[in-house]
Amino acid sequence: MPTDSEVFESLRSQILGDLPEKVAAIEQQFSGGTPTEPEEPTEPTGPSEPVDPIPADIQQKLDSKVDKVEGKQLTTEDFTADLKAKLDALPLEVITDPEQQPSGSATGATALVGNGTFNANSISGDPYHLLEVNNNNSGKQCVRINSYGASSYGNNVHFCRYFGTQAAPSAIGSGAFLMSTGYRGHDGSGLSQSAAAFQVVATENWTAGAHGIRFQWEVTPKGSITRKHMMELDAGSLYVNGSIGVGKAVAPWHSNYRVVELGGVSGCAIRGHVSDAELTLTSNAYYDTAYKRGMTGGASAYQMTDGSHSWLVAVSGSAGAAITFKSAMKLASDGILRLGKDTVTGRSINAAGTVNASGADYAEYMRKSDACGVIQAGQIAGVDAAGLLTDKWAEAVSFIVKSTAPAYVGGDDFDPIEIAQYDRMAFAGRVPVNVTGAQPGDYIVPTPYGNGISGYAAAAPSFEQYRAAVGRVISIAEDGRAIVIVKAA
Repeated sequence: MPTDSEVFESLRSQILGDLPEKVAAIEQQFSGGTPTEPEEPTEPTGPSEPVDPIPADIQQKLDSKVDKVEGKQLTTEDFTADLKAKLDALPLEVITDPEQQPSGSATGATALVGNGTFNANSISGDPYHLLEVNNNNSGKQCVRINSYGASSYGNNVHFCRYFGTQAAPSAIGSGAFLMSTGYRGHDGSGLSQSAAAFQVVATENWTAGAHGIRFQWEVTPKGSITRKHMMELDAGSLYVNGSIGVGKAVAPWHSNYRVVELGGVSGCAIRGHVSDAELTLTSNAYYDTAYKRGMTGGASAYQMTDGSHSWLVAVSGSAGAAITFKSAMKLASDGILRLGKDTVTGRSINAAGTVNASGADYAEYMRKSDACGVIQAGQIAGVDAAGLLTDKWAEAVSFIVKSTAPAYVGGDDFDPIEIAQYDRMAFAGRVPVNVTGAQPGDYIVPTPYGNGISGYAAAAPSFEQYRAAVGRVISIAEDGRAIVIVKAA
């Protein structure tokens, strides 16, 4: 920063220009040279030489000239007292030599201004720079910017970015850093590379109508020296490359998961997997190498993965203890809802009210004999001596109707891959039977149909017909088939 004397000389040169030289010339013209002791007057010998008048522009400068008085400051007409007070109040040491190391300040900060090869610290790892502020008193602020007045704008700091040159700037391109702020520290061997950074990046090639931009943050994990890209914010979304704790620090989740933890208890979280289509809502359950409780108590989880929904529960346990979840309920991608059961009572559902279903009969799965073909809904089938379903009259010892739309189904205890070997047969309730021409009150009696089985309506059955009947007609369906109340075989 220039000294007071340098400021004065600059202002003097701008105001006076070459006026002092011209004044000296005029004074010499009038005096005839350097003043000497006066001589005795002599008689004039003739007319004197005419004196040229002072030019108007020079006269004007002479009239407005301010003389410098030794020991006094500039007058307020040339340099306002306000500006002078600001200059006097500057606390910074002025460095004219970029390589000069200042003595520092015992009570505040020292600003160092240099060129592109400046490095006052000379510490290993510290690159050259243009500006440095040293603070020898760690309790003091290094930089503060104040703003006053009623303007809606306060302390504006602008980072301006150009492509091209200063003489010929051009539009910036996508990926250009408009600003990057790095944070370094001494690690015992030297000044580190930036261990954290905040950056502002162009997201498109800039034109007069396109100024896309984003913020991004990078930090260094524990035990590493490599920065990790952790978060981005643009006009449409917030991207976080890690877990988030809202109201608490994040529990030690396994690296396969990205988590948003809520509240003050570990394991109350929304969890996603880094490579699988899994989304889980947990309560008092976090996973590192196994599920563990965040606090003493029970735990639960709701999980969506591979098109299925699972509800998991666990009994009470101590904080930090491993959790063994039990599957309480699962809605699989096939649309089937499967319930777990109580290990003591065997219950899956305990309803205080009614349980309504759209079907009208109770059915059970029965295994078919190896020779049994496809049984159609409403078809009369036989049961052979081994208790297997058969579609052959000669093999049947009793008869049953296949359920069309059951409300409840029992016997579902086989492997799903064996479904083709089983069929749902009506054991109670109302069920359509593939017999036409019947009237309400009739009984449907099985009868041979070639090698197969069919049925007919009997209004006044014999004892043998009644015993063999699969049910009594209660109504007639729109398609003419008989709807019967199933009779126990």
